[in-house]
Amino acid sequence: MFAFFRSLWRLVFDREHPRRYPSERFKDGRRYAIALAPYLRDFSATEKKPMALSPFSVMLWHGWGWERTEHVFRDEPFGFLLRYNRTPIAGIGFALKEQAVIIGQIQGVQGCARELRMLRWERMLVAIVVDWARAHGFLIIKIRRAEHNGYYFKENPRRDLDKREIARNASLKRRYNGTARACGFHPDPSDPTMLVRSIAP
Repeated sequence: MFAFFRSLWRLVFDREHPRRYPSERFKDGRRYAIALAPYLRDFSATEKKPMALSPFSVMLWHGWGWERTEHVFRDEPFGFLLRYNRTPIAGIGFALKEQAVIIGQIQGVQGCARELRMLRWERMLVAIVVDWARAHGFLIIKIRRAEHNGYYFKENPRRDLDKREIARNASLKRRYNGTARACGFHPDPSDPTMLVRSIAP
């Protein structure tokens, strides 16, 4: 009982508690003040010429739903939006639970394949979230498995999946499960729907 009230006190009164961070300072639509150069260098998918830095920027989002100017439906309450020449090209969304950041959305914007091919963008966005979470006191990062994503087609005993559905599932597995493994995540022993990585100091 004491632990419950201590946690409640921290949530209500402790201004540095991680769960309070977004509601007070995670401003929707604000440019994220981050040095992108190291990320663009480490996650560049082209070795022919140096990556041009100036077209890229990252914005914050806070809130669910559709934003017409972003071309991304916000499935999660918080996230980062990757832009090229001020045009959104990809996003990563997450939720917060105690000391964990839970990534549930990794999405490219339709029609932006040319820009996205310049980067291993899924890994880059995960790295940005990991660094943000570590800087603000979170201890664990989780990525929801593709099989538990709302856009994944479930097996249906009444009919076989068609080619389009099979291709969608394979793409989601590469994007979520494959990206998680490449970024050092492993199966969460306490939750089979998640892949987990500790970022504790």
